[in-house]
Amino acid sequence: MFIKLKSSKLKRIFRFLCLFFILNLVIPRSYSQETKRHFPMEFSAGYGVLIYQSGYGLKNLYGVEIAAGKHLNEILKAECGIRIGMKPIQPDLYMRLSVTNRLGHWKPVLGIETGCSNRMYFDGNSNILKETRDAMTNDLGYFYLSTHTEILSFEFKNQLNLSFVEIDFGTHYKDFGTTLRFQTNFLRIRKTL
Repeated sequence: MFIKLKSSKLKRIFRFLCLFFILNLVIPRSYSQETKRHFPMEFSAGYGVLIYQSGYGLKNLYGVEIAAGKHLNEILKAECGIRIGMKPIQPDLYMRLSVTNRLGHWKPVLGIETGCSNRMYFDGNSNILKETRDAMTNDLGYFYLSTHTEILSFEFKNQLNLSFVEIDFGTHYKDFGTTLRFQTNFLRIRKTL
């Protein structure tokens, strides 16, 4: 049983979460101990594909992704970023909370992501079910929820990280489960400062 939230309420929740993550990244923390712990910032860029599927269509869009993140402690990090589709140019804004661990050079990541997408639409070559596709595209809303995994992520010297075949799997909040959102980054380059 799902609780249906109005889009205005979702927008307020999304704005609050964005503000929370931005303030968390900007405002320094103070500790009661005399030695302060420094948790690093990360900046990354990637290239991938976003695939949407529903009962009435399948759409894939290639694009680039730029993100900034901060480690909240040794294993937990928060990230905010933007994905921009190439044809057509349509953005995704997202926030992600991830857990990570380092085993030698291998640094796998598992997390949850939420965001606002303007990249979801279905088009077709024929007029069969065109009205249904258009109605579905307009009725789904902009906010989504997905998982995030980086199994093939490796960190090297000078804190340079390469990640291959990242997978995000989710759906939109409105009419939860009606569409499938599958995002994969073929390659991401991340630098820790």
